Amino acid sequence: YREIFTKSNDIIFVLDKDFRFLNFNPTITRLMEFSPEELTHKPFSELFENQEKAAQFLYNLEFNDTITETEVTLNTKTGRKKTFLSSFAKIISHSGEMQYQGILHDYTNLKKSVV
Repeated sequence: YREIFTKSNDIIFVLDKDFRFLNFNPTITRLMEFSPEELTHKPFSELFENQEKAAQFLYNLEFNDTITETEVTLNTKTGRKKTFLSSFAKIISHSGEMQYQGILHDYTNLKKSVV
């Protein structure tokens, strides 16, 4: 499983109950241009292009066990917009804490070619 996590072309991560990054694969640093230190404990909502959409997305996530195939637009560290197809699930950590597992599939270039 570790190789799937580290070698995936998709961003795979875990958020804490307050939607802050706990763990993530190396793909996020490559696609989003943040260092691991900058991302650790960073609120996921800060990456959203639109804060109103971020609040709505996190509200939906909080009150549903899963969210699948939902489009999100996030900003990289340098301000470039990237479009992802997202999937999330609520999970319970080994210590009993509520967490959120997320997968983001970057389809920015595909979306640009369709438009």
